[in-house]
Amino acid sequence: FPRESITHAIATHAEGVGMWAWRTDDGAWVPFFPNAEILVDQRELDAIDDGSHPSAGDPRFAQLREQGAAQAITADVTDEVTVEVVGAHSPGHLLVWINSEGQTAVMVGHLALSPLHFATGECPQQHPDPPAAEAVLERLRSSDALLIGPLWPTPGAGYWVGAGFTPATPAAV
Repeated sequence: FPRESITHAIATHAEGVGMWAWRTDDGAWVPFFPNAEILVDQRELDAIDDGSHPSAGDPRFAQLREQGAAQAITADVTDEVTVEVVGAHSPGHLLVWINSEGQTAVMVGHLALSPLHFATGECPQQHPDPPAAEAVLERLRSSDALLIGPLWPTPGAGYWVGAGFTPATPAAV
């Protein structure tokens, strides 16, 4: 897809802004998708504004906000793409759910940097609220959803089946 054709960019949390922006030759940060607002939860924006967010001083996000590129998500994006605020990793960390043609997928963001995080239990070095993060991961393990991790190795998605992770086939992704 051409970058210009993208109309919605949902950031699971503010730290993930590097997936939605890039640095120009003069060092400024600009949206990677020029025709899409970067949508984040209002709790993320509030925590950045009051200085309580771990990324409160991140110049990338500040520059994007100054440009009006980062906005609070105020509703589900479409009937097929919805968001759920779960926190645990950051104040307004989102799950992004995709329901289409009878199948469900969920972008887990930084709740699981690797599929291994679904099996390792609470991860205090990764989340300010490890029990809350583990509760979300447990719920996702119990779902039939295709689990998508933005930093996972190829294929970047898979299913939790029984007691283990099964990578998705390319046709499923």
